[in-house]
Amino acid sequence: MIFSDILNITLPFKEPVIIVALVLLILLIGPVFFERIRIPSIVGLLLSGALIGQHGFNLAPSDLEFSLLGTIGLLYLMFLAGLEIDLIDFIENKSKSIFIGLAAFAVPFLLGYFICFTFLGLSVHASWLIGAMLSSHTLISYPLLGRLGIVNKSIVTIIVGATIIADILALVSMELITNFAEAGFEMSSLLILAMEFMLFFFIVLMVIPRISRVFLSKYEGDLGVQYIFVLVMLFVSSMIAYLLQIEPILGAFFSGLVLNRQIINSSPLYKRIEFIGNNLFIPFFLISIGMLANFKVYLEHPGEIGLALVLIATAVLSKFIAAYISKLVFRLSVHEGNLIFGLSVSRAASAIAIILIGYNSGIVNESVLNSTVILILITCI
Repeated sequence: MIFSDILNITLPFKEPVIIVALVLLILLIGPVFFERIRIPSIVGLLLSGALIGQHGFNLAPSDLEFSLLGTIGLLYLMFLAGLEIDLIDFIENKSKSIFIGLAAFAVPFLLGYFICFTFLGLSVHASWLIGAMLSSHTLISYPLLGRLGIVNKSIVTIIVGATIIADILALVSMELITNFAEAGFEMSSLLILAMEFMLFFFIVLMVIPRISRVFLSKYEGDLGVQYIFVLVMLFVSSMIAYLLQIEPILGAFFSGLVLNRQIINSSPLYKRIEFIGNNLFIPFFLISIGMLANFKVYLEHPGEIGLALVLIATAVLSKFIAAYISKLVFRLSVHEGNLIFGLSVSRAASAIAIILIGYNSGIVNESVLNSTVILILITCI
């Protein structure tokens, strides 16, 4: 107490210098410490976020600045996923991506809806929304593939393509149920949504590649200008998606997808993009996700742990079933089947976005919101 009075310290820290110093210290020490005790660095950053968040030691506030850095990290993560995909390999294996994506969406959606409606007694709208949340997934463990040297494997490209299909279907399902809950089923809403997606794809897939080709060629030797341009394209694509009421992570992914032919994986520009993302922006995102976790609520209200356990079990089991079905259909190896499960089991961006929208719309309550945050942490682990 005396020590804090002398230094004039109040918790959570408000001074940006202290907060940034704290986070950078975690980025320096955290991954090394957790890897020594055989915990992946990704999990270590999530747990570190839980410890410094308002539900832990309350060292860092979940304010606008921290949220902003976390959003940048999320978009950067999806951008790198699109940038590293092998388009030729993806086209050759598009049927597999479509099937795996459909399985990764349909199994969790149907199982989640059935369990929530039948056993948990939730409404049709709430069950539908939770099913959509469970059907989504985020490539949170994607950076590990680079360290393992398997990013360029065909199965990884297939899974990345399947992720986009599953998330698009999950987000469309969310859009449909929220519109239906608020105004009832209207064909005009579906037509507007379809037109928004068509406009988005036209701008991102047709306009941005032409601008990028000219600009990157003109400033071929200037890495600084090229890198800033890439960031502009990333966030402009995300902004266009947001303005068209489409999840910004899709804008980030497709911006990486359209730029990957112009940014060679072995080029200095690509190495700069990857280095800054994996060591700064993406870790900030992981810490911000961990800060949302509230373990205290289960000590104060032990009964609420039942909902979280049911959702977590459904989330893990459904993705495992989807991966096992895909393994059997395409006669994949055990390792490939495990990789499908490992990359698709994690929920983060889309999941919290879907539940937040449902919470703000009054479709789900605070218990579902908090259980989703715990689900995100557990499935990422």
